[in-house]
Amino acid sequence: MSVYTNGLSNKIKDLVEENSTLLHLGFGVCNRKLQNAINSKVEEVEKDFVSKANFYKKNVNELTNEKAQLLKQYEDEFSKVYDVYSNKCFQLLVLKEQIELNRLSTIGNIITLLELKDKVEESQQYIEYINKRKELEQKLDTIEVKADYDKTYEVLNALEDPKLQYDDQLARYIEKYGNLCGLIDRIQEAADAVPNEGVEAIASISVVETAITDESKAGIVSKIKAFLSNIFKKGDFEKEYLAKATEKVGVMDAEITKMADTVKEETINVVSIVLEHKDKINAAFTAE
Repeated sequence: MSVYTNGLSNKIKDLVEENSTLLHLGFGVCNRKLQNAINSKVEEVEKDFVSKANFYKKNVNELTNEKAQLLKQYEDEFSKVYDVYSNKCFQLLVLKEQIELNRLSTIGNIITLLELKDKVEESQQYIEYINKRKELEQKLDTIEVKADYDKTYEVLNALEDPKLQYDDQLARYIEKYGNLCGLIDRIQEAADAVPNEGVEAIASISVVETAITDESKAGIVSKIKAFLSNIFKKGDFEKEYLAKATEKVGVMDAEITKMADTVKEETINVVSIVLEHKDKINAAFTAE
């Protein structure tokens, strides 16, 4: 086994396993960031629920079911955002892994060609080439007639090194390798951007109105709370808060559905562009 191929198969196997691990790690990071952003929004709703319950003089412990149902509605809506961004990240990472395998295969082909090129030196064809070249070079040193010199030089110049048959293919494999590297880098950049895109999208969705318990309004609230608690009747919490919060979910649903459709379309477009670039790289390599 040549110096080029020694341990190559094990190295490629290790790289394949490493790529699979990186895919799962990248996907896990994306999902955690998305889930943390959703948890933050749900906590915001929960805090607002407790704040409004206290404002309307309701016992929060008696509203466990109402709170759970409301939070579930918000979680279900945000899960739609989670799903489309998680899928976008996964699609990109899978594409990257597939193209990485193509790159590893290209490395293997380069190594194989280098090995074959080295073995040419051991062939009878190469030995004959070297002997013929030496013979003609020595002959040139002794020729005195210009016409004979030119003819001999022409023959020498026409000799073709058997190793050169691999150089063109090697150059094409190396070019393919470089193009695949560039494509992989662009896919990774796109995949890395997905979690932040998702987090920003989740953060942009409003889940509560301006909090009554805002610190800047604490003084006013404390003065009017007693007055309001005297005039609010039973059921106002349900009408003034729960009903409106449920309506808010309906508004969110339309917003999130539109957002999800946009992300789905973006994902399809990005995947199509990547596949198109990959096909172009392969087509350029197989051309001729």
